Amino acid sequence: MAARHEGHHALRVTGVSGFTHARKLLSLLLAAVLLVVFANVSQVTTPAASAASESSTSTKDLSQWITSVTFDVSSDGGSTWTTLQGNDQVNLNQKIRFKVHFDIPAGTLSSSQHTLTYQIPSSITTVTALSKQPISYEGQEMATYSVTAAGVVTLDFSQDYIDRASGLTPTGTFSFDVDPGDVNKGQGGKLDFTPSETVDVPVNLQSDLTITKTARKVGSDGTIDYTLTVKSVNGTADDVKLTDIMV
Repeated sequence: MAARHEGHHALRVTGVSGFTHARKLLSLLLAAVLLVVFANVSQVTTPAASAASESSTSTKDLSQWITSVTFDVSSDGGSTWTTLQGNDQVNLNQKIRFKVHFDIPAGTLSSSQHTLTYQIPSSITTVTALSKQPISYEGQEMATYSVTAAGVVTLDFSQDYIDRASGLTPTGTFSFDVDPGDVNKGQGGKLDFTPSETVDVPVNLQSDLTITKTARKVGSDGTIDYTLTVKSVNGTADDVKLTDIMV
């Protein structure tokens, strides 16, 4: 009886041991499946993750690399431009084109760092908006720039230029136009483009207006044709409304 009891006990122990091994094997298999599923899920790119990756592209302030600012004036609406001479002033009926020159340190630009921004001085109240204007260097386009009506300038350098100009110092110029009346009168024409770059724009704020009225013809029925001639050398600071009252 004792021998049979011991054999029966051994069989029970063996059975428990096999069941335990099976449970361990099932647990390992389940863990492996969960690991594979987790790995696949972690590789899925959601729209939000994609947008976050795209937004990782950074931009820097261009003002630290502006080397000089010059300006020209136009008396024909922007067809031709000249530089002020001597004590000349900018009249209100002319336009001003500012030219901003920059040198960017080598190694600044990269695939993730290809845009630079600049805020035009707040003393310029209104700017002519521009979109994707080219900036070239040695005959090849290196970037485009855009200007908003709020005076924010964005330079965007092409990947082709970044690849070609590796190790070089990007040098270029962008420009924007303003009306003389949009230069803050309280600043006296002095514009701070950077802490070390101030431009003095001598705007002639003295507007003038000359009006002449002449009779050209007297009709047989007693009517008279008049001609009004309005002239201005310096322009006017505000809109002009003419009223001709016959009494």
